[in-house]
Amino acid sequence: MFDEVGKLLACVVAVAMSPTDVRIRQMAVDSKHQGAGCGRSLMVRIETDLAKRGFVHFFMHARVSAIGFYEKLGYTMVGEEFTEVGISHAQMEKCI
Repeated sequence: MFDEVGKLLACVVAVAMSPTDVRIRQMAVDSKHQGAGCGRSLMVRIETDLAKRGFVHFFMHARVSAIGFYEKLGYTMVGEEFTEVGISHAQMEKCI
């Protein structure tokens, strides 16, 4: 996601794991724009686009600090917290 002058505001990677399953990775929002709806807007857009392509199961390893953000988007935590690259994470999933 870019602003009106082409500056990157937010990004996300989606990796197809099967014809119906997609892993969301590396969601990030520029610190100056966090809390302004950029991340939510980007996630809604990517989910909508992927759903049109037949993906119905979305999952990710979310930083524990971002669990609330993803819960507001309809994701649920699966299992216990774990450490990945030295940071606490949780498996989160959403079915459309």
